[in-house]
Amino acid sequence: MQSSNLLKVIAVSASYPRTFRKNTRITGTPPLFTLHSQKVDSIQDIKNMVLGHIGHEDVAKEDMCRDLLFVNNDVGNQEFNSWLKNLDGQSFEFGNVMVFDRENQGWSYGAYSWAVSNFLNQYEYFIFTEDDVYVYGDNYLKKSIDTFHSYENCGFLSFQGTSLSTFSSSGPDVFHARGGVGLTSQKILKKIISVYGQMPYCKSGARNDYLSIIREGEVAFTNIIFRQGYSLNVLDLKNRIVHYDYDVRRGCEVDFIPSTVRECMYKLKHLLIKSLYFFLVFLGLQKTYRAIKSTVKNFLS
Repeated sequence: MQSSNLLKVIAVSASYPRTFRKNTRITGTPPLFTLHSQKVDSIQDIKNMVLGHIGHEDVAKEDMCRDLLFVNNDVGNQEFNSWLKNLDGQSFEFGNVMVFDRENQGWSYGAYSWAVSNFLNQYEYFIFTEDDVYVYGDNYLKKSIDTFHSYENCGFLSFQGTSLSTFSSSGPDVFHARGGVGLTSQKILKKIISVYGQMPYCKSGARNDYLSIIREGEVAFTNIIFRQGYSLNVLDLKNRIVHYDYDVRRGCEVDFIPSTVRECMYKLKHLLIKSLYFFLVFLGLQKTYRAIKSTVKNFLS
């Protein structure tokens, strides 16, 4: 087997149960179906996802050599840690499996940053994804690398679109690749490291720091590439290579791009929520807004 020049970094955590989300929902600007479904109730669910990543590589019609790196954000589950460590050194047809543990800080983006810091000089290309987000498809690596180089100044190739908005703001300051899922090169990462010292992530692992983790992790992870003058480009969304675990398990994947009707419903939902917020702020009822926001969003989803 030839040596690999691509590393797929998969952030793993034994944290469960995770927030249940029955269906993949629309989110972001432009609106896309990327707020993915999720159902993780046990350690076995997480083990199955890990094995799913390896299994998809075994059956992929892709002959480019690559390695899989599972970065375990250690939450203290020794049974899972031992099980995962036993996968270290295993191989599939065109690559090897590596497993490393790290402190649970910054969620997936802390894991990505750790991988870049420790493996930057060993691989020419890097793919980043999470344990419940599979990346696979026929010739998916060749397509991704060819697309990456087809753009004159590409800094990051997103596999599930970009967004100009986040929970509370919009515009170039929060322009990012959704989920940080995609491909970049050693050359780009070295440039970022030379400026910032490391890839960004929230210095926390607490579940109640979700907003900080999104702003300082998911958004910042690729926004700093954009701020250095590179473009964030998108792989063809109509021929997706990203697949969400809970959707795959149920055989109910939806297209990334919503219909015109669904897009209009999404925009109406946000218009109503924004109008409600300003109305209640005018009446001095911010606490009431927070109490009913979740109900309104679920009703209109």
